[in-house]
Amino acid sequence: MPGLTKAELESIVIEEVKKGYIDAENIKVCEIGFEMPEGKALYAEFKDKKGENFCYALVPPDRKCILFNDGEELVRFFQNLLDRKRSLWQRFSEINFNDMIGAFIAFAIVGSFAVLVIHAGWIGNMKEDTISKEFIAIVSMVLGFYFGRSPKAQG
Repeated sequence: MPGLTKAELESIVIEEVKKGYIDAENIKVCEIGFEMPEGKALYAEFKDKKGENFCYALVPPDRKCILFNDGEELVRFFQNLLDRKRSLWQRFSEINFNDMIGAFIAFAIVGSFAVLVIHAGWIGNMKEDTISKEFIAIVSMVLGFYFGRSPKAQG
């Protein structure tokens, strides 16, 4: 990170670790080689009452250090930063078109069913045979399939 030496980074992290882990001692700071314009990531090992412990730290250009309990939190933080930078086109390219076609068909059938019911109610022609039982069965099957299927695991 421009403007900060290795010693300055270490002192910032050590100071923040002492604030975050009150009984921390023998703090050793290592660079992990992960740097973005938002900051530089470092690894800190130390001893506390529980024994040996560690944390990750991110030092942004404003020198306000952020501590993370584990690497997963740090990766999630950077992932959120990257997600905010993605353009609309990049987000659109991630859409699963098979799911989109299924959703379009489901909404088209349900929409046409809603239009038929509203139209029949509007003109006062709401009888038992206004909408065929076959069409109601198709709408029920589509609704059952579309809303009853288990969603894919997000990951």
